[in-house]
Amino acid sequence: MSGKIAIGKLKEHPKNSYYFTDISGEKFEEVKRSIDVNGIRDPIKCTTAFTVISGHQRLRIAKELGLTRVPVEILDVDEWQAEYLLIAENVERRGQAETDPIKKARIAQFLKEYWGVRSGGNGSNQFKQTGHNGQVAKTTTDIAESIGESEKTTRRLMKLNDLIPEIQTLVSEGIVGTTAAEQYAYITPENQRILIEALGEKLGEKSVVEAKEIRKQSEQEGDFEEVLKAKESELEDERKRREQAERSEKIALQRLEEAEKRPYQVVEREVVKEVVPPEVQQQITENQRKYEETERERRLLEQSLSRTYERIEHLEKLEKTVRVQEESPMYDLIRSLQTSNRYFDTFTLNEKFTSTTIASAEQTTVDSLETQLRRTLAKVEHVLALIDERNGVIVIDQNISTEVVVND
Repeated sequence: MSGKIAIGKLKEHPKNSYYFTDISGEKFEEVKRSIDVNGIRDPIKCTTAFTVISGHQRLRIAKELGLTRVPVEILDVDEWQAEYLLIAENVERRGQAETDPIKKARIAQFLKEYWGVRSGGNGSNQFKQTGHNGQVAKTTTDIAESIGESEKTTRRLMKLNDLIPEIQTLVSEGIVGTTAAEQYAYITPENQRILIEALGEKLGEKSVVEAKEIRKQSEQEGDFEEVLKAKESELEDERKRREQAERSEKIALQRLEEAEKRPYQVVEREVVKEVVPPEVQQQITENQRKYEETERERRLLEQSLSRTYERIEHLEKLEKTVRVQEESPMYDLIRSLQTSNRYFDTFTLNEKFTSTTIASAEQTTVDSLETQLRRTLAKVEHVLALIDERNGVIVIDQNISTEVVVND
């Protein structure tokens, strides 16, 4: 049923902000300008109780513009279906599930429950025969496709639902990365609270390697709080040693620079012949030898210190590189493509075998394979176009490409 109703009758869905972030900035202003000029052309969908399912942003804009009546489409659905439609409609309109990883994890969790997906005890996916209202249950692959992620990333995101709210907030704000957060999700809620009380926002300074170590420590017997304090104390001591070494090196370099800047002075002195007793001359020689030996040891120490700092800098760069690689979603995609390519290599190794297999397969299987291949091909071409754009390549036709080189 559709028509226009008073705007005051409509109520926001209680789970809208739980799953989705309000649009803002230029995108919001663009929609607002369109509604101001053309009105709301696509009706707001709501339940028979006037709870909004799809159209929260349009409703927000209508209130800002002072509209008193808005077009609606009323759907006779239960709360379970209304929540599913809230997610499905918003994902379809926005083109993506959510940018906030925690809200995306909540969406994935709801789809898992709505579609009847469950995990087996051995870690593999098993599925109920039916989901909500007797519909055929779907798989983790379906969930991943719905939220626009790989299966591996989807499983990681769903694990974030096991985080306590304080850590979830840090993830939503981008303070803690999703890869490190996944490690914290394996820690019991009690130990998570100890962790957040001890570190607070400093939790975001921990690398993925450190997060794994914290998870490992939480699984050991004993007082986790004491173990955590001991570990933090050890890290703090190491930081202090490093800072002290850096200060010492800085002072040494400053002294060296000052010495190099100090002007040489030429002093004319009267030469007086002087007879030096043998025992004094021997002492002078010995002192000179000790001085040269001390200088040699000092140079060796400076060289050793320099190599040590070069090694520390190298390790820090390596750790940063590993952290970026582990947290980048592109590496999930690379690994997935590597796996797919191995399957293709095996399947197409023997052309006769490939041809016979396709020819003898059921039509539904061939159709399904064709659909997936074409969908994958379309997405691959889109990603390749973005890569070409990043690399400054202009595609003239399907067979010729020209690289644009910009002179500095």
